[in-house]
Amino acid sequence: MASSSSTQNSTSPQYSLLIRQNPDRGRMCGFSDTKDRRKLDPPPILQLIVNNDPGRPPHLDPRTTPVEPPSFVCHASLWSGDGTEERNVVVNPRVGEDHGAERAAAANEELEYVRVSQLSSLPGPSSRYCHTLVGSLVAPCTILTDLDDTEKYFFVFHDVSVRTQGQFRLKFHLIDVDSINPSAPSLDVVLSEPFEIFSPKTFPGMSDSTDLSKCFARQGMPIHIRRDIRDPPVFQPMGAYASSSSRPPDARDTSPE
Repeated sequence: MASSSSTQNSTSPQYSLLIRQNPDRGRMCGFSDTKDRRKLDPPPILQLIVNNDPGRPPHLDPRTTPVEPPSFVCHASLWSGDGTEERNVVVNPRVGEDHGAERAAAANEELEYVRVSQLSSLPGPSSRYCHTLVGSLVAPCTILTDLDDTEKYFFVFHDVSVRTQGQFRLKFHLIDVDSINPSAPSLDVVLSEPFEIFSPKTFPGMSDSTDLSKCFARQGMPIHIRRDIRDPPVFQPMGAYASSSSRPPDARDTSPE
């Protein structure tokens, strides 16, 4: 689900976002210390599509890749599961309340969300309001080798968590940081598929890492995967040690040197 901006110059290259990997699940990190938070699984990954021929439809030629990535970033914000209401700021139930309020939040009882634009006019201390999304909400444009062994532009959101449980979507905005007009609208806006955030007790666990996540992890992206594939084991042929006094390492060997 995407909406391309009509503000781009008709004679210049057209830029758009293509969601290559939607998040599926996550575990809420709550309003306490978020050091032990779980990140969205799998991590959202978007591809920048560059169409140098505005007369052609977008998304048809993702292979056009200049030497350096453009000065673009992608910003993520949180929305309701149906994509109609902003969920970026939530009232912290721990401020001015007892611990029962925190338990109510974990039990998915009614939480109060407010729009970012309302913050300056809301009552109470600023500590009463928390950003619902936690982590790195802006991703730089990075050149990575895709599964088809070609280099393309990507935005990887490898460090994003959600404080509260429920069903949500992420809205992604493509922004040119070098634009001479700081108030210029986004070049493109896309909305993710709905995903579920679970309480710690109901969280089903991490899913198997996707091929795309593994591919980018091998290239140095800090993506958490269930098995570390950055340094795959080196397999020796069966007779590799037959003619040598050395022997293969054995993790069970506890004999002294």
